[in-house]
Order: sequence, then structure tokens, then C-alpha cells
Amino acid sequence: MNNIPFYFAYGSNLNISDFEKWCFDHNIKYSPDMLEAICPAILPDMALCFNYFSSSRQCGVLNIIEQKSAITHGMIFCPSEAGWEALDRKEASPFVYEKIQVTCTLPNDSLLQAITYVVNKSLCSEFTPPSIDYFNIVKSGLLHFNLPETQLLEAANGQKNIATLNQIFVYGTLQSDGSLHHTIKKFEIYEISSASTNGTLYSTDANWYPALLIPETYCPSEVLGEVITFDETTMPIILEQLDEIEGFYGYGNQQNLYQRTILSVKSSNKIVNAWAYVVFEHTPWLTTEISSGSWKKFREKCDKQR
Repeated sequence: MNNIPFYFAYGSNLNISDFEKWCFDHNIKYSPDMLEAICPAILPDMALCFNYFSSSRQCGVLNIIEQKSAITHGMIFCPSEAGWEALDRKEASPFVYEKIQVTCTLPNDSLLQAITYVVNKSLCSEFTPPSIDYFNIVKSGLLHFNLPETQLLEAANGQKNIATLNQIFVYGTLQSDGSLHHTIKKFEIYEISSASTNGTLYSTDANWYPALLIPETYCPSEVLGEVITFDETTMPIILEQLDEIEGFYGYGNQQNLYQRTILSVKSSNKIVNAWAYVVFEHTPWLTTEISSGSWKKFREKCDKQR
């Protein structure tokens, strides 16, 4: 993990003033380049929780736990060497918080490998509420970076199954008239809306199914599809089934056929976040680019040519 330069912050380290104060209190010379803010990010399949009592804070402090379909908002930082050393010391790593490698989604719809800190599982307990001071420290950091505070509020109230993203962008066989729509139709669907996102659509495997390519640089091309909204409580089961169908075995797994990510999608004249299964540059098995950006139109054309 030493070769990963990025850090994903989700708790008190979002508050640079609090980090600077901690450095001062521990005789560490602070400089702004210790934590260089890069961009906001979303951590998929992880949920905020208060399940560890901090003796230094004298209250519950934030942690993240695995939870399929949950999301955690945070910031990507590029710490200096001194910054990493301070973070390790502040988080009492590896004894209290452990470093783990995570995959984050960025505002440009790309994925980024980063390091974050999670509480050692042997130290986790039941819900442990935060103090007002700690809550406000984290809230101030979130507001500074224009990040939503909903997850923090829910976690501080001890709510479970929080921050579930319950929308999926589909652009191929999972659409309402597609051959695989039956796999999700059995779940309660709240709404199906026409939608679009930026990217390039390709056909694959004798034109039986498509792949949405997210380029490394901005792509003005539009891919058409649908946003399907489900009941939040069913999302873990739905994603479990779709992960299997799409050949997604987990973030960072080299065997993944598709990557499950979070895209910015235009639907009903507004931008929403939605899960999507995509591919990235250098995927070898893409065949024909679909210039219309529409799998439905492409399949209609193929059927007429038979």
C-alpha cells in the first residue's frame, strides 16, 4: 500500500483546523502540504457508523463498515510524507485504526485506489454515540468541502442500513424491454425513467450485450438508458444478483468482467447518482462502437439486417 499516494478521509480529518490543532497538541510541526485536498469522492459498499469509544475524545468516533449498496462521502487527499506519519500517529495505526486499500468513485466517474483507516475489528463494539463537540468537528469538515451531512446525522442517531444508493443506471439487456429485465422485475420497482450519461457504448460477444466505456478523459458522447429506482431495503440483494450476472467480484479484483461504479446520470432534467456496470480504457473484448449511444436502436438495426 506504500505506493498509493491518496488518502480517503471521512471523519474528523476532514476538518483541517482540528488536524492542525492535534499536530500542535502533539508537538508536530504542521504545514498545509501535509494534507493536500484533491477532490470529493464516494466510497461504495461502505457505511458510516459509531462503534468505537475513543479514550482521547471520550466519546464514540467514526468508523466505516462493509455494507453492500451503502455509500460514504468523503475527500481525497494527497498527504506528504510528514502527513502520512502524522495520520498514522493520530489514528494509532495499526493498533486502533488499520490502513486498508479502497476503491473510490470520483466526480468524473472514474475509479481511484486510495488508503483509508478503519477500526480494528477486535476493538469494535455496539453503537457508541459521539459527543456534541466531535459531531460538530466532523460536520464542519463536511460543510467546508460541500459534502452532505445526512450520513453523519443518521450514524450519530444509531441508524442502520443508512446511505443506501437505491438507483441503478441500465443501458442494455437490463432495460425494461431487455432480455434480462426479468432478473430485477421481481423486486419492487418504484420508478423507471429515461436517462443518459457521458461515455461510449460498444457491442460485445456477437452483439448479444453491450458495454459502457468510461474514458480516462472527458467524453462528450451520450449513452442512453434508464434509471430504475428500488426499495432501499432490497438493494443489497439486487446488487448481489447483478454482481454475479455482470461478473463483478469485488473492488480491486483482477477477474472482474465489469466494474460496478457510481455514475452521474441525467434523468428528468436533473443529475442523480446511480449504480452502473461499466468498463474502462484498455478493455480488450469490445467490438463495435455504437455511435447512436442506444442499445435499443443498435439491436433493432441488427434484427433488420438478419
